Amino acid sequence: MKLFRWSTVGRLASSVQEVSNQQQTRSAEMQSLLRELDNLCPRGSPTERCLNALSWVEEELLNRIREAAESLLDCIQSSLNQTDAILVVESLGGQLRNFLIVTAERYRDTVNDYVKEEVGVCIQGVRTILPYLTCSLEEASLPVRAFLLNHLKTLVLKIVNTFERNFLGRSKIGYFVEDMNWILDFEPSDGNFVDLVETGSRILKFGTQVSQLGSPHSQNDISTVSKEIVEILNSLKNSNSSPPLDSLKDMFEELEQKVNIHLLTVVCRCLGSADSPLENLLLQLLNSKVEEDERSAADLREPINRLDLQTDMVIGLCEVCAACTRDKPLGNLLISAFNTIQLVEPELVPAVIQMYLQPNVPSHRRMVRFLRQLWRTALDLVLRVLKRIVDPAAITAIILKESKKIGNQIFENLYLQDVKRLRELVFDLVGMCELGVDVAWTELGKADAQVPLADTHPVVKTERAVWEVRGAAKILMGSPEDLDLHKSLSKRIKILLNNLARLSAVLFEEERDESCRSRILGDTLRKDLYKLTADMTSVGEFVQLSATRSEQNNGLESKQEASMETT
Repeated sequence: MKLFRWSTVGRLASSVQEVSNQQQTRSAEMQSLLRELDNLCPRGSPTERCLNALSWVEEELLNRIREAAESLLDCIQSSLNQTDAILVVESLGGQLRNFLIVTAERYRDTVNDYVKEEVGVCIQGVRTILPYLTCSLEEASLPVRAFLLNHLKTLVLKIVNTFERNFLGRSKIGYFVEDMNWILDFEPSDGNFVDLVETGSRILKFGTQVSQLGSPHSQNDISTVSKEIVEILNSLKNSNSSPPLDSLKDMFEELEQKVNIHLLTVVCRCLGSADSPLENLLLQLLNSKVEEDERSAADLREPINRLDLQTDMVIGLCEVCAACTRDKPLGNLLISAFNTIQLVEPELVPAVIQMYLQPNVPSHRRMVRFLRQLWRTALDLVLRVLKRIVDPAAITAIILKESKKIGNQIFENLYLQDVKRLRELVFDLVGMCELGVDVAWTELGKADAQVPLADTHPVVKTERAVWEVRGAAKILMGSPEDLDLHKSLSKRIKILLNNLARLSAVLFEEERDESCRSRILGDTLRKDLYKLTADMTSVGEFVQLSATRSEQNNGLESKQEASMETT
């Protein structure tokens, strides 16, 4: 009997046995299902015999996966020190192909969504490292090859273990949205207050996890709402009386909004900067004038701390943002990037330090180059996925709010001639605005994909303003003592903020479609813009006020742009 047939009968038999244990009377549909099972297994108890047969088939399929995995693991072990690249490609490629074919057959046949999610993430990890594994087959790249093959071995063992356990776990994707919807749809008639307390506790735990990613101010905002919810849930545990559900739901909705706003702020701050801690670390390493005998790991302490901070933020973002989207494929990509970053993190800093201490060893340089490429691939994947799951209007409003803060810092420190600090602020501002332009272009370009936007469109004007700020900042870095260059940068930043305010206003006026329902803030932001929390209301008011002021100053801005172009 074909594998698909066994799968169908297995689901049928499981459902029949489950329902028959709970119900004494069987409907006509149940009787028809039993008759079909009797035709397939005419001897003995049909359901029991069918399940026994299916257990045997399941074990045979697992044995096929085990055999393919053992052959692949033996091939991986023999390839660690193999010098013939062609032989490695031939043997390892064939064994890996056979293992993936057997895994794909079992993957399509399984009905356990948790197993599918775990195996899918592992397969995505294999796809990520395969290009780098191919490039590491030369003899000089043995350390890189060993690193990749050991990771491939770990993924293969995890796939086999996942199929063997067949564990019914909870998905890591979208659970925060599911819990929040369950809370908001809860009715007193349900009477299941134990589940209400458990679900509320999970939401509070998630809020605490999110609050640890950002600034103490945001952490206090989330903690304040969480404490009020905890008091109500504790009173519900100690008494049988019905809680004030309306006020409790309002608190949970406020908590959701603060969590989402905080997440978007962290995304803007962490991934919206044009400055890269890893690139700065490598630049300091390559441009170091310290003699090799006098070098120490303490020389790179500051850039390494910045890299560690970004790593912790990105890992936390991957984990919590996957829980805030209903889109399974995008959530799997975030978890895959999370695993890749966790793979690279323990090796990256030691490899960089080793290259710094021994800069003339080719294997050290080759290892750092490989880890850098893998790191950048993972970060690009995270940013690309987050652009698709966030609400464009929401993140643009947050970008506008954060850009105004950075702009004020630039204006306050503009004439201090601190080039390093000015460079960091400009990079943060430019990176955030570029992120806003990318998200807005993805959203606004759907309807008129074949028609170019007009030069007066806010997306075009904002992108042009970003490049003008870049150019003005670059000129200023070369002559920080020139006050006219400081004034020019200040004017261009004001123009950028005005154009960004118009872009935010345009995105808030756009119609929503059903595809937005999987996005962060997709369900809460546009219910009523002016009835959100104080933070979000201030952002919305800032959007509208900035857009109004920019329209009033349109004539003055045009004169400024014309005079700058002439200059």
